[in-house]
Amino acid sequence: MMLSISEYYETSAIALAINKKTFINNRYFGLFLDISGHDLDRDDLAFIFKSENNQIISIPAYDHSINFVYEFENGQKSYLNPLLHCLFVGE
Repeated sequence: MMLSISEYYETSAIALAINKKTFINNRYFGLFLDISGHDLDRDDLAFIFKSENNQIISIPAYDHSINFVYEFENGQKSYLNPLLHCLFVGE
């Protein structure tokens, strides 16, 4: 079972996703490189990926233009950017 990038982050296991392939709807998105910024700085925190053509893609951890809450099966709530819930890490 693949977990989303957000699930890795929310369970403090993001280090396990570094240098792994990520997918959206079972289509390759890119290699997850790392996060940048600091966990406590919502305006600066971002997730960094490298696409097939070696472009660096930075996805902000929080999208302040929308009010989005994701609830995991265990009831934990996440306020991360909705896109991060759609990016799944390959095994």
